Amino acid sequence: MSAQWPQLLYSLLVCFGSGTLAFLGISEVTASAHRSRKAVAIAAALLLLLGGVALVVSRGDINAVISMMNGATRGNFKSLAIVGTILSLFVAIAYTIVIFRADSYADEDEDADTGTAGKILGIIALIFGIALPVLMGLADAPVRVPWTKWAAPLAYLGNALAMGGTLAVSIIALGKSEIREFSRYSLLALVAVALQTAFFAIFAGNAGFAFDALTFWGGVVVIGCVIPLVCMAMAPKIRTLVFVATIGTVIGGICIRLLMQALAAGNPGLNLIFAATQHASLVG
Repeated sequence: MSAQWPQLLYSLLVCFGSGTLAFLGISEVTASAHRSRKAVAIAAALLLLLGGVALVVSRGDINAVISMMNGATRGNFKSLAIVGTILSLFVAIAYTIVIFRADSYADEDEDADTGTAGKILGIIALIFGIALPVLMGLADAPVRVPWTKWAAPLAYLGNALAMGGTLAVSIIALGKSEIREFSRYSLLALVAVALQTAFFAIFAGNAGFAFDALTFWGGVVVIGCVIPLVCMAMAPKIRTLVFVATIGTVIGGICIRLLMQALAAGNPGLNLIFAATQHASLVG
């Protein structure tokens, strides 16, 4: 199965960063995981930045990216996703600055208070963290396969939250001081992985599960869903499993995007899907 890796990495990294941004927003809005927020904000910013770099590489020229952004005013999903990536990066950087400034004024034994600016940025981070993966899914959905226009955004959203959630929990685990927060966020990440599993199943069900067996059953189902679910369920007892869960969700994200690219390219193994969708459109 051939892959367009720069485009795939752009989509993956942006969704990874936006999912992390969503969990950063949750921590700010709920006033929890104070001591891990700086690291989570930096991680979100770096992932979004790397996603932007992958986008430039995929287009071959930054001028081509700038030109694509003009389509945002016409509601072009690819253009909107680029604008959303840039805005999300600004939010992550702005929050990082706010949290560092707040920390510099806080006493050694107290948590930093980000104030009104932090709360506003937290709400925006949560909104952008959910909206951006949906835009990416709409941008990547193959035009020739109609059902992907709604199933792809769901799959991308679930994957973004699963990757971001497990990464946030991994960062909290590294701190070793927020035991209560680790338990709370482990549960949130478990819910995110379960949501990803449900959305992946919806996506695959619409395709009649007619995918490359190794990529789907091995990469998406076993590594991307089953292993992270088991790891996050056991995480309260064995903290190190959160890192395995993060790796698993990333591999699952890569594999679901490989399948998306195969759909877009008209992979011979997927002729059944194309025949069914074309027949449905003719009948409709």
